[in-house]
Amino acid sequence: MQMKNNINLIFTLISLLLVMKISFGFTSEKFFLSAQSISKNENTKTIIAKGKVNISGENYKLKANKIIYYLEEKKVYAVGNVIIFEKNGNVIYASEAELANDLKSNFIKNVGVLLADNSRLAASSAKSIRDTNKTIYSNVVFTKCESC
Repeated sequence: MQMKNNINLIFTLISLLLVMKISFGFTSEKFFLSAQSISKNENTKTIIAKGKVNISGENYKLKANKIIYYLEEKKVYAVGNVIIFEKNGNVIYASEAELANDLKSNFIKNVGVLLADNSRLAASSAKSIRDTNKTIYSNVVFTKCESC
């Protein structure tokens, strides 16, 4: 059993190195990916990381239960206990998120945001509009009250 665990660990480490080079090599920002398991599917052109997934870069950190990286579309789909830490101090919580290759959000479902000034925002969804650098929230609740 110990030998099998060691082989799985070695495979995971090799996969991790492969994923970092292949999946994020096209961006100017370097990312580091860790997870309990990482696999690549040549047929669907995806990389899947499961279990305590962490992606960190210069401007963002992401944690999730699972991520799927679509190689051709260059986007990340995160599922389960998604937390995105932004460089500006904002923390975004969600059940699911579709992100661009630079980890900036495209679409987030069941979103909660703790802003750097300790104000809070919750919404059923959020959609980023890249050209205008704006985000549109649906069904929003906002408060600056720290005790709320």
